[in-house]
Amino acid sequence: MARQRWPNLPVAGKVAADKTLLASLPERIIYQFLTAGRFPGVAIDLHQPIDDTSDDFRADITLRCRDVAHFIEVVGCCAKDRVVRNAIEKRGLTRTEMREKFYESRSIQPTMIFLDDFAQPQALKAQCMALIEHVVYEADGRGGRQ
Repeated sequence: MARQRWPNLPVAGKVAADKTLLASLPERIIYQFLTAGRFPGVAIDLHQPIDDTSDDFRADITLRCRDVAHFIEVVGCCAKDRVVRNAIEKRGLTRTEMREKFYESRSIQPTMIFLDDFAQPQALKAQCMALIEHVVYEADGRGGRQ
C-alpha cells in the first residue's frame, strides 16, 4: 500500500544504489537521501567513532565538511514515543539511549531520526538536504567566509 501511495519510495534492502552496505533499511534510506543531495566537499561517513574518546560509540552516519561534523542517529527500533514491542527492539533502544548520553556528555546534539519520520518521505528528504546545507554553512562560517 505504501508503494502505491508513494511510488518513489526506495526499494527494500540494506544495499544502496552505489553498492554500499548499510546496517539497516532505515539507514540505507537516509544514506541515499544524503548521497542524492550531497555537495562537493561533504563526506558521508558510516559508523565512525564520534570522537577520539568514544571507544565503541559510533554514529550511524556522520556528515563532514572540513572541520565540521554533524552526527545522525537512525533509530530503527521504535518511533519517537520510544515504545518497543520485543527484546530486540529494547536492546536497540538501550544502545540508542547510551549513545544519547555519550553525546550529551560531550555537548553534541545529533539529529535523531525515528521510524515514524519515514511516514513523511518528502519531509525526511528535505531534512536531509537541510542537514547537508547546515554542515556546509557551518564549515564556511568557521573558515571565515561570509
